[in-house]
Amino acid sequence: MPALPPSITVCRVSRGPSNAAWWGAVVAEIHAWAAARQIDLRDAIWLIPYSALLVPARHALAHRGGWQPRVETIATLLAQCGPRAAAQPGVDPVIDRLQAAQWLREHASGVDWGGAGPRAFAQAAEALARTAGELRLTASAQAPALLDAWWQRARGLLAQGSGPGGVERALARVALEWAASTGVGEVDPLLALKPAAWVVLRAGGADPLADAVLAQGVEGLLLDADPPAESPFSEVVELESPAEVRCADAEAEAHAACAQILADLQAHPDGTIALVAQDREAVRRIRALLERFGVAAADDTGWRLSTTRAAARLMGLLRAARHGASQDDRLNWLKDDQLGSEQAAALAALESRWRGERVSDIAAQKADALWLTAQARLTPLTGDRRLPLSTWSERVADLCLADEREAARWRDDAAGRAVLATLRCEPPHSQAAHWQALARQTMMTLEEYADWADETLADASFVPPHAADARVVITPLARAMLRPFAAVVIPGTDERSLGAGEPAPDLLGPAVATVLGLPDASVRREREALALAQVLRSPNVTLLRRTAEGAEPLGASPLLERFRAALP
Repeated sequence: MPALPPSITVCRVSRGPSNAAWWGAVVAEIHAWAAARQIDLRDAIWLIPYSALLVPARHALAHRGGWQPRVETIATLLAQCGPRAAAQPGVDPVIDRLQAAQWLREHASGVDWGGAGPRAFAQAAEALARTAGELRLTASAQAPALLDAWWQRARGLLAQGSGPGGVERALARVALEWAASTGVGEVDPLLALKPAAWVVLRAGGADPLADAVLAQGVEGLLLDADPPAESPFSEVVELESPAEVRCADAEAEAHAACAQILADLQAHPDGTIALVAQDREAVRRIRALLERFGVAAADDTGWRLSTTRAAARLMGLLRAARHGASQDDRLNWLKDDQLGSEQAAALAALESRWRGERVSDIAAQKADALWLTAQARLTPLTGDRRLPLSTWSERVADLCLADEREAARWRDDAAGRAVLATLRCEPPHSQAAHWQALARQTMMTLEEYADWADETLADASFVPPHAADARVVITPLARAMLRPFAAVVIPGTDERSLGAGEPAPDLLGPAVATVLGLPDASVRREREALALAQVLRSPNVTLLRRTAEGAEPLGASPLLERFRAALP
């Protein structure tokens, strides 16, 4: 993280339980700082941690009146600076994996990846893409004058070592050179903006890109809303303590959380309730229970695209086209094809025949005709040929979009549009040229294409449309900070789900990651503690945890133990 120059003013903006009053105080601080330095705020840019805070920040500015700064996040600001080069790791996960696979084929790193099996190859490509993205993001936050030295230090660290882990080190070197070859840094487009001043709001830990922007010497204000990292709960203990609920198992936890949300909705008829998605399985149970009571929820976290009906329909098509597909696979595909009443009768007859039941001659003829038509539709996907990935995507697009009724079925469904876009079955795409170049070089059988599609949809996120008046918001812990919720319900505060830590990058050891400034496990734990400390400042917080997972007992989260230790 670059050191901040003297031109940056650092201001602590500690907050109480009222988010609305706090935002007003922050805006007053910005105006006072700008007036003291004769800075025209209409030419300044205010960077906030994430997009859900745009609304409260802009509301507070509007309430204050006068000329206001431009309010953005790093992501929204970068999006307005134009598209990034497609070869950069981290731009597109789908393209990243294809690019990583190409790097692996060109730089075998002493491993026979063909003999290692497709799963080992896919895992190596995933690790390569992730590590390259981490390296590039960290390099982007370096001061321009020190960037070359940072790359050389990274090469020196990765060149060291012998013995076990040689394959990982070799792949890490490939990831390093891939990241280094992308050229343009993430922060470079921001530096070209040259505002009158930068204002950065920090919450939940430092943002390396935001700090890199501040380090360029332009006049700036850093509003630090975080407590001290060494004692994150020191200020929270002065506020109202959260309610804690212990439950026997996962089902009891879901019912208790649902009951708490219903009680909070009744107690705060004009407020919004946050359901923190710390444990996704628990949140799915709670959402199902809320739906029984007619309570709509807006989901900020998104679903796996593979869990949508549209993804299941696409995968059903691919399974039906495979060599040796079962009769059940084919019937499932046909049943999902929105047949007319006459065709539905033919399908029922076809299923009866395949089940060994007797049908009339007329019904048998209709069943045979239906299956012949279906086979003709599947013909472009059948066979054992290895074809370019781009060809498979084009053929799937033809099957889904050639017929007007079928095309409307995909395009009228938000999840259907997302499935086609993720699998590159519907042009245009913002990185079509680079995608086509990689997809033409990637040869697959239908089985391999189906596996690729399944993994790609499982990795993609889909945020479904939701009612604008939904009063329950499902959000991750790091996106619940500073938002004006009337109450917060956090299930999954056990030792497995909260504060357990995450694995370090796959190809870099913790020592190398620390030296290069990559976010290691300790940094991630610190950010999680800061995020929890921020959320505990909200009013009416309820923490729920199960005391057992099956026959195994579960203790409280280590972060909650730290919070209790800070209590007087």
